[in-house]
Amino acid sequence: LPTQIETIKVLPISSKQKEPESGNIEQFWKLELLGISESSQEKEDEVAVQHFQKTIKREKKRYSVGWPWRYRGFRLPSNFGVCFGRLISTVWKLGTQPPLLERYNEILKEQIESEITEEVKDIRKSEGPVHYLPHHAVITPMKQTKIRMVFDASVKTSGSKSLNDLLRRGPVLLNDLTGILLRFRLMNIAITCDIEKAYHQLVFNREDRDVIRFLWLRDYRQLIERSNLVVYRFQRAPFGIASPFLLVAVIKFHLRNMPSAVAKRVEENFYVDNVVAEADSIEEAIKLYEEIKDIFSKAHMNIREFASNSAEFNEFLSKEDQQSTQQMKVLGI
Repeated sequence: LPTQIETIKVLPISSKQKEPESGNIEQFWKLELLGISESSQEKEDEVAVQHFQKTIKREKKRYSVGWPWRYRGFRLPSNFGVCFGRLISTVWKLGTQPPLLERYNEILKEQIESEITEEVKDIRKSEGPVHYLPHHAVITPMKQTKIRMVFDASVKTSGSKSLNDLLRRGPVLLNDLTGILLRFRLMNIAITCDIEKAYHQLVFNREDRDVIRFLWLRDYRQLIERSNLVVYRFQRAPFGIASPFLLVAVIKFHLRNMPSAVAKRVEENFYVDNVVAEADSIEEAIKLYEEIKDIFSKAHMNIREFASNSAEFNEFLSKEDQQSTQQMKVLGI
C-alpha cells in the first residue's frame, strides 16, 4: 500500500516559571487544589448516591426519586418574571410558523394526558420550594420528533443561583462507551434499541415538583396576558435539567433487582437510554427482544427503535418497535 508522508513543522518553545498574574490567580489555585477538589467531588458523589438510595421508591409501577439537593435551607428565586418574558419570546417565534405553534401546544396536552405534567390549581399553595422554568422549542426536521420542549434549569437572576446550581451532579455511572462499541463489532447478530422518552419515565416525589413549574397559555391563539396564563408543574423529569445521574441510577437499580441473566447483559451494555445486545441465531435474537421488552415494561418503560444487522430479525419486528430511519446507528454514532 502507498504510504502518505506528512511534513510536520516543529516550533521550539521555551518556557520558564513565573508567578501567576492577577488575572490568573483563580486558575492557579484551581490547579494547586486539584487533588482536594477531586476528593471533595467524590464525597459529593457519595452523598448523592446515599440520597438516591433513601428516596427511590415505586409510584404507580414507576420509580419515584427526589432531587439530589446540594444545600439545605437554600433560597431559590421564583423566576416568574423571567419565565413570562421567555414565554412571550417562544410564542412569538413559533407564531411565525403556525403549524409548529399548534404542535407545541399539542405536546403539552399529550404530556398532561400521559401524567408527565399537571396543572397547578392554586399557585399560592405548594408542597415545597417554588421555582419556574423557562422553556423554548428545539426544532429538528430530520428526526422523528421534529419539535420538542426544552427547559432551561441554568437560568438565574443577578445574585441568585439556578436550579442546576443547587443540585448535586452525582457520579458518572455510564458504562465505558469504547468497550460497548468494541463488543458490538464482534457480535454475530447485533441489536440496538432505546428507551422511549427516557427522562419522562422518572417520577419526582411530590415535595420536589414545585421547583419545576412552568407557564403556558390557556388558549395559545389568544393574547399573552395574565388572564390567559396557566401554571403547570412536572410530575416527571423534563429535558434540560441535570438528571443523567438519576436516570442511569434508576435503570441500574431496576436491572440489578431483576433475577435475569439478560438483565445483567443489558446492564453491561447500555449507555444512557440506548441498549446494545447480541445473539448467535435468529431464534436467540427474538427471545432476547421479548425478554428486554418484558424487563423494561416492569419499570413502566417502553423499549423501541429496534434495529439489527439481521434482515430476518428486522422483518420480525412490529412496526411500532422498528427504528424509524433506514440508517442503523449505534449509541447515536
